[in-house]
Amino acid sequence: MPEGWKNVPENKKWLHTLFLGIDANFWLKRKDVSSDALDPDLGNGFAYFVQDQPYKEHLEKYKNEVEPKSNCSRHDAVNLANSKPSQGHAATGVGTIECIRHDMKRPCSVGDLQVGERYFVPKFHLPAHVVGCRTSYSFNYGLGVGRTDGEAPERGWAEVDPLAASTKEMGPGSRRDTLDSHFGDYNWRKTIGMGRSLLRKFNVATTDMADHVIAHMELTASLPQDLVSKWTAEIEAWEKNPKEAKTNPLESNVETPSQAAVCRELAQTEAQEAGTTSETSLDNHVSPSVLITCGLDIESEQRSLKAEAAKIWEHSQDRQHTRLQLRCNALQRKITAWSKVQQLYVAGVVTLRNMEETAAAAQKTPLKPYMLSLWLPSQIGSKITFDINLANIEWKLRYAQAFEALEALRSNLQVRSHLYKFKDRFIRGQHANTRARGAIETVQARIQAAADEYRAAYKALNSLSTLLGEASWRTQLLPLDPADIRKMSEADNDHMSEGRRKVSWIWKTLGVINERTDSDQLRDALRIEWCKSRARSMRFSEEVELLTEEMHRVLRYCSYREQWWKAKTQFGTEDLASIRREGLQACAERQAALWAALRDNFSWLWRGVPAALNNLQTYLSTFAPVASRSDHTSVSV
Repeated sequence: MPEGWKNVPENKKWLHTLFLGIDANFWLKRKDVSSDALDPDLGNGFAYFVQDQPYKEHLEKYKNEVEPKSNCSRHDAVNLANSKPSQGHAATGVGTIECIRHDMKRPCSVGDLQVGERYFVPKFHLPAHVVGCRTSYSFNYGLGVGRTDGEAPERGWAEVDPLAASTKEMGPGSRRDTLDSHFGDYNWRKTIGMGRSLLRKFNVATTDMADHVIAHMELTASLPQDLVSKWTAEIEAWEKNPKEAKTNPLESNVETPSQAAVCRELAQTEAQEAGTTSETSLDNHVSPSVLITCGLDIESEQRSLKAEAAKIWEHSQDRQHTRLQLRCNALQRKITAWSKVQQLYVAGVVTLRNMEETAAAAQKTPLKPYMLSLWLPSQIGSKITFDINLANIEWKLRYAQAFEALEALRSNLQVRSHLYKFKDRFIRGQHANTRARGAIETVQARIQAAADEYRAAYKALNSLSTLLGEASWRTQLLPLDPADIRKMSEADNDHMSEGRRKVSWIWKTLGVINERTDSDQLRDALRIEWCKSRARSMRFSEEVELLTEEMHRVLRYCSYREQWWKAKTQFGTEDLASIRREGLQACAERQAALWAALRDNFSWLWRGVPAALNNLQTYLSTFAPVASRSDHTSVSV
């Protein structure tokens, strides 16, 4: 550490932060063979594994604790955690604490999972959580973290996973010694490669920093100063304490419509019109809004039944055919009852049904209940005349239905993504894999159902917009192509990061705000984009500073290790035999020379860094006129 590092200004203390992460690997099991007495390790607590006995005594105190359920998001993957078998195993994996900036294991930071997964099950990645967690706990929006992604422990497991097949058969001591050796080798390769890895990160960071800082300057300069000042105050308050901040500027304030809210609004309108000349109800029990709402519910049942019918084939069991037929019978009765009421409001619908039945008879194709047209206003179009009020009611319900379907689609895509990750990392064995596949298939069915519902809503809106002259909805709701149905972190290129990828439009669609103008909606969208632009600008600026400080720190550490080994050349060798003393001195001199060579090599590799920093500062200063309008233009490099 540099001299006086404890006394640096408050806004620069993050430069000396230790970034640690915890994660577990369930591949590295050990069978319940041998014992510590029969197979002790050579260095109990001297390397990466903690001392075994104190660690087990600590775990024993908490063996009856139950892992609390998340109050953030409901994950099917949590249920899969219990599918990893532990019978016959003395350890069900290992957990580690390591540096998440450089992916290196810490001394005495590895422990066996002794009592199942509950002690070390890693927190699921942010996209599977609610929106509040995806912003409050994201490295993208945290101060002083640079471009740290926190995923270093995940990458490190790739080096030791191939050992799992052999180490699971070992005794406790042999296994710990083997893993300690590999962890040490992995750390050493990381150390000697630090010169090129930090230089590569620095070159990327400086290029991206210039792009994002200038982009943020230009965006800020294009916005009204009062809005920028207001947003700056809001985002700074949130960054200081997300839990106590009044609002989260990174979250949308818009409210997406729901079918329940629309039904309530329509019911209230009908209550006000009851007994007046404006009343349109023709049935004492079924009003126009209830008619359309029930029609949409029946349509949803048709989609569900159609999906189930698609699974039936010639060799399906009798009980499957029976279950399907019973559902068809129930749906047919609902459609029949609903159609009788529909005829009160749309008399001409009888003609449309007769034409449909005649066409089916001519083709000798039996009409299944899930294949029948309900002849809602969106399906009728201009075929016959009907009360335009019914079209307005369906429009409102379909609009809400589209947003609800998108929300269901996004939620299930998040769950599926993390079910796949969980399965790939932790699930082994036929029984566990079967359960995992079953959970994934269930979620996939929900994704398909949500996509089908959205497409039905979009098709209806497209038809009704012609009747009602609606056009503004097309700016928010787009056709849903198969390529659009992907997780938030997935782009056209899976290797693209947050700062470069192109997100599917389903993650960018805003809701609508009751009794607010389009300009308010635009302002809300601009605030979120401005805050994210500011965050990208700051994270890349911090990354350049962090990498610069880390380069200085690496050079100081190499010098420290050189002097440390030089001091060992004389320490404690006076009473040793001459030949042994010479051997120890030679070893210490060799280590000192090695660290000196590393320092010199790193210094040579990084010789162009000071000039690059000066060029970057000069380049950014050319945008000073634009920068005068930006809240974040002071870049310390």
